[in-house]
Formats: sequence, C-alpha cells, structure tokens
Amino acid sequence: MKTYRIQCRLGGWYLLSIFQREDDKTITEDFVKEIEKGNVSIEEEGVYRPDRLYFFYEEIENGNRSEQGAVSKKDGSRKQVESSVST
Repeated sequence: MKTYRIQCRLGGWYLLSIFQREDDKTITEDFVKEIEKGNVSIEEEGVYRPDRLYFFYEEIENGNRSEQGAVSKKDGSRKQVESSVST
C-alpha cells in the first residue's frame, strides 16, 4: 500500500485528504469517494483563483512530507543554504 496526499483548490475552497491505495491509477475517483465518505478536510481559501481547478497529488514516503520541510535538516544542507544567503 502507498500513502497519497491529495490537495484540491476550487471555487475558493481547499480540500485535503491523505489515504492509502495500491497505486495512483484511479486517484481522482478515489478522492471523490473520500469526499463522499467525509474523509476530507475542507477549508475556505481565497489565495487561488476561484474560477480554476487545481488538483495535486503526491505519494508520501517516510512519513509526512510537510514535517520534513523543503530542505532536509538531517543532511546538513539547511546550514549551507542559510549561510549562503546575504542580508
């Protein structure tokens, strides 16, 4: 089983769901089923254009990606990036 994070933005709303499936071949249909079951976080959002649909999904490996951050603290590259930025 693989874990997927799905984000959808439409009409001023942000929908988020994390669920497990064997593969991503039916990810859109699976997301709709999760909405029907009520397993989706829904928040009002005004950042994106409400007349457009934004649909993103990613496979989550080794836990929650958002906790890891854009630059890994474990490999030390965070220090290199921070020290190279001039103020």
